[in-house]
Amino acid sequence: MNKIYRMTLADARYHFHLGQKKEIKSITAPFLKDKQKLADEAVSEYKLAKDEFKAVIEIYNGIDRTKLSPRENSDHLIKLSWAYHDLGYLYFIEKSYLSAEENYKISIRTLKLIPEQEIRRLKDGNEFPRSWFLNDLAYLYFEWEKYDEAIEQYNKVIEDDPENGYSQFYSSLAYYQKGDLDLAARFLKSALRIFDRKINQVKDQIQALSDLNESLKLFIEAKDRRDALKTLKGSLKAFEKHFEEGQIKRIVDFDEIKEIMNCDKGNITIFNDARKCETVIGLSKNLRDDLTEFQNSVSLSSILDQFKLTKASILTNIGRIETDRENYLHAEDIFNESRGIYDELKSYFDAGITTMKQYKEWGNISALHNNIGILLYKTDRIDEARKEFNIALRYLESARVYNNLGNTYFKKGDKVKATESYLDALEIDPRLKEAKENLKMLKEDKKETANWWDWWFNSRSIRKAVTGSLLILMFLSVIITVFIPLNAIIPSYASIDLSLNDSEEKTVVVTTPIIEVTPVISSGINKSSKLIVDTKTNKVTNETKVATTVETTGTNPTKTETTKTTSRRIDVSPETKLLFAALILFALIHPQIKGFSVGSIKFDLEPIVTSKGAASLQCAW
Repeated sequence: MNKIYRMTLADARYHFHLGQKKEIKSITAPFLKDKQKLADEAVSEYKLAKDEFKAVIEIYNGIDRTKLSPRENSDHLIKLSWAYHDLGYLYFIEKSYLSAEENYKISIRTLKLIPEQEIRRLKDGNEFPRSWFLNDLAYLYFEWEKYDEAIEQYNKVIEDDPENGYSQFYSSLAYYQKGDLDLAARFLKSALRIFDRKINQVKDQIQALSDLNESLKLFIEAKDRRDALKTLKGSLKAFEKHFEEGQIKRIVDFDEIKEIMNCDKGNITIFNDARKCETVIGLSKNLRDDLTEFQNSVSLSSILDQFKLTKASILTNIGRIETDRENYLHAEDIFNESRGIYDELKSYFDAGITTMKQYKEWGNISALHNNIGILLYKTDRIDEARKEFNIALRYLESARVYNNLGNTYFKKGDKVKATESYLDALEIDPRLKEAKENLKMLKEDKKETANWWDWWFNSRSIRKAVTGSLLILMFLSVIITVFIPLNAIIPSYASIDLSLNDSEEKTVVVTTPIIEVTPVISSGINKSSKLIVDTKTNKVTNETKVATTVETTGTNPTKTETTKTTSRRIDVSPETKLLFAALILFALIHPQIKGFSVGSIKFDLEPIVTSKGAASLQCAW
């Protein structure tokens, strides 16, 4: 039965890890077709894993535990709890939160069935996963936006293990989402102190292992072992100081260390007994082999890097809170410290994304640059903010970052790019309310201030630019024609007196015979007027003719015409007319001029529109 269980559990975890690899490849795949194919394969692997975990649970729930020894029963319950936990995690990936919650809770209840004595044994061997399960249940509630429930579970972990920095860290994020900046900052600072201690501890452990390895080598090869033994004892003491007893037992045989430490005491020592000396040398070789095996299986350098990355993420969130408090200088210093850690671990990110853990770290460094961008945005350094948002997007495409990037474009008046960024944000997360509100505000603003000036000048379309230019020329031609009549362009009128006088009047009386076949039966006056403009000389002539017909009884009536000509010279150059026409054109078409009234020549300016959507903060995971 145990063999069947182990094979089934191994198969389930195999499919689970294979699904994760497929999911990561789908994220990093360059082509959409490959992304979809790999994503579908990941879903299939997760489904197989889920079926396998259900089979494990069914098999082990059918075992009669009364027939098992206390230790066998404890090991059985540990494995069963892990099966429930892993099944819950698969539901969590699918966002089936109710099913995930149910299985997580069952995994925790299963651990409670283990006797207290066995729990102590498991804890000594670091094999009791209660804190792990509680943390994952709390994170489920966090993603589910049930922040009070998340805080409750994190507090349980902290009560059991006050040095659990991860629970302190994630608890702070829950408080932040609730809007309690003070508690969020308190838990973040506590987590920061814990990880500073962990970082220093791992550094000391790395140094202690290196020194012990070197001391063992010198002792084994030394001819005069007195000084070599003294150095070896010092290294063994440092090793015992920086590693806990449970850790030491998992690395080496603790009894071997004790025997080496006491090899020069008593009547029989390595210095007066060759056999004892050879025995101690053999123990030293075994100890060195154990250390080598441990270093090959456990990379303390990788653990150190993970602690540093967690510290960087904590600093990012502290900086975000200081930004909210408008302590901008302090926030910038904190962000720079976080950036320094990421720069130190540059090789970690240069390797690309190959695991889910690395993918999450790329999300964390993206969050750092996003939060730096928010700080710069709030301090009106818009171009620098845009640069940071673009760096954030290179690490991870995020809806919130696209929204913030759109705000920088809007702030600079580039509504086209702002719209594109908001739409990119909604494509990733259609529920992001900041992007929805910003896009709605932008559309309303376009309705209010829509004008063809923006359509022409703010467009990168060649077709629109050409069309707009032609419209400008046509409009300008119409206005110029109003002020420069057609006869100035196509001269066809006779020249008028080029006198330099400002005005003159001429009256000419002409009497001519009118031949009439039929006698006139009435008399009257006929008046006609004509306006002539010669734009070559800028002279306006008004000519009025008055014709009077006199009734007579004879056959030769007469018609008298009186012509009155008034002329005035207006000196306006063509250049002045062109300038005046251009000014009127500008007044009519410029988008900032809202109204134009001829009576009082009143101009109403458009108010400057600012972004209604502030850059959104994002939690760093």
